[in-house]
Amino acid sequence: MTVEGKPQILHIVGRSFEPEDGGKIISTSLDTLRERDPDLRPEFSLLLLEPGSEPRAVSAQLAENVSGGLEIWEVPNPADGLAPALWGIAGLVVVLALIGLTELLTSIGAFVRDRSRDLLALRAIGLTPRQISGVIVASAGFISLAAALLGTTLGVLLSGWLIDLQGEMSGIGSGIAALPSFWTLLALAASAVLGAVAAAALPAARITRRRLADSLSATL
Repeated sequence: MTVEGKPQILHIVGRSFEPEDGGKIISTSLDTLRERDPDLRPEFSLLLLEPGSEPRAVSAQLAENVSGGLEIWEVPNPADGLAPALWGIAGLVVVLALIGLTELLTSIGAFVRDRSRDLLALRAIGLTPRQISGVIVASAGFISLAAALLGTTLGVLLSGWLIDLQGEMSGIGSGIAALPSFWTLLALAASAVLGAVAAAALPAARITRRRLADSLSATL
C-alpha cells in the first residue's frame, strides 16, 4: 500500500472487523510506517503523550476525566517475554567480563614488560623508582582511556542499530532499543580505566625495583 505517496510493505498478522469504509481498514503503528519513512507525521492525534510520561498515571487520569465509554488497558511490553532468559543473559555477561578481564591483565602485563626496556633511559635522566612507576602506570591508563572512549562510542552507535535490526527480523519492530544513561556509560568507562591502572601498578612497582644489571641484560 502507499502512505502519502510512498510505498509501504505491511505483513497482516490478524483481523478485526471495522464498520467504516466497508471494513477495508488497515491498522498499524506509526513506528512501523516510520521504518521506511522516518519523516512521516500523523495528520491528527487523539492523545499525544509527552516524553517520559508514566502510562499508569496517564490511564488513571483519563479514567477520571472521561466518564464511561472509554476502555483503557496497558499493552504488554514484548521485552517482558525475555524475563526467563535473564539469568542466562546475566551469566553470559559475567563470562564475557571475565574473558575481558583476563585479556586486560595479559595485555597490561605484556605492556609493562615492554616498558621495562626503558628503565635505563628513565634512570639516566634522573627519575626515581616511584616516578618511573608513575610513568608506566600513566601510560597504561592513557591507553586504556583511549580504548574505553573508542569502545563506548562505537558501542553506542552500533548497539541501537543492531537491536532495531533484530527487532525488525523478529517482527517486534524498531525503536525498542534503550541506551544506557550518560552516567552509566561514564561509570563503566571509568571502571575500565581504573582497573587497567590497578592492574599495571603492581608489575610496574616490581620492575622499578630491578637492578640496573638485570635491566641491561633484558635490553640486550
